[in-house]
Amino acid sequence: EMKVFLKENCISGRRDIFNVVWNKLYKREFILNNNISFNEGINFGEDFLFNCKCMKKTNSIYVIDEAYYNYMRRSNVETLKMKFINNKIELRKLFYREWVQLYKFYEVYDDVKRQMELYEGYKIYVAIISVINKNCLLTFEEKLNYIKKFLISIFSMHRAQGIAT
Repeated sequence: EMKVFLKENCISGRRDIFNVVWNKLYKREFILNNNISFNEGINFGEDFLFNCKCMKKTNSIYVIDEAYYNYMRRSNVETLKMKFINNKIELRKLFYREWVQLYKFYEVYDDVKRQMELYEGYKIYVAIISVINKNCLLTFEEKLNYIKKFLISIFSMHRAQGIAT
């Protein structure tokens, strides 16, 4: 049942399960019948949004403990998570809004609200420190302005949603 799945994964700390599509199998008919697609205008976090759309359209999910896909993470390669992306402010707001809507849709948001807020705080931290990444070509002053804009945006969004900051 989706309510149980969402609540357990949020409380257990397995919130990253939404971030990728390669660890899931979706029936083609399900995708087509529900008119679900990737947002082609987004090249960071598109898997997360796709998974949220899918999870809103089903009542249950089947989880298996077998690994049928091996993923090798290289420690010396820059991850997209840490890469500086200029529109991360807007993307973080979009992702969090979609995530909260999914949990509210299944009426489990109030049960896991604090865990979601803490996790979002971590994601905001990672997005902010991405300005020190070598691929970020902003000047020092631009970096300070970016961080300030990011924080103001996040605080105002959370205040509007009644979230403690």
